[in-house]
Amino acid sequence: LPAIAPVSAAPPSSPSRPSLRPVALVTGASRGIGACIARGLAEDGYAVALLARSRDDLERLATTIRAGGGEALVVVADATDAAAIAAAVQTVHTTWGRLDVAVANAGVYRRGLAVAVT
Repeated sequence: LPAIAPVSAAPPSSPSRPSLRPVALVTGASRGIGACIARGLAEDGYAVALLARSRDDLERLATTIRAGGGEALVVVADATDAAAIAAAVQTVHTTWGRLDVAVANAGVYRRGLAVAVT
């Protein structure tokens, strides 16, 4: 994605005042690749909705993003639950009035032989 110039003085947005930044939703954002993607998007000027099942990890990441001048929204949900994802998208839209990028990063790691776990 092209870098977006950060909007340093952007006030918190609301549906009546949509985000001045592009908005991204990142699933699996609590750690690993998802957290790195979310930080990178925030550094590039995106408002980032962080979605995963572990609130504590999401809150820590949101604090880091906000400390750097970014906007972050914590959404605790299970990415395998279609209704939860629909509600998360609605929450993002209600909060920022738009959703420009969705990163479907959530995954589960199962250690073992492929024939044993498939």
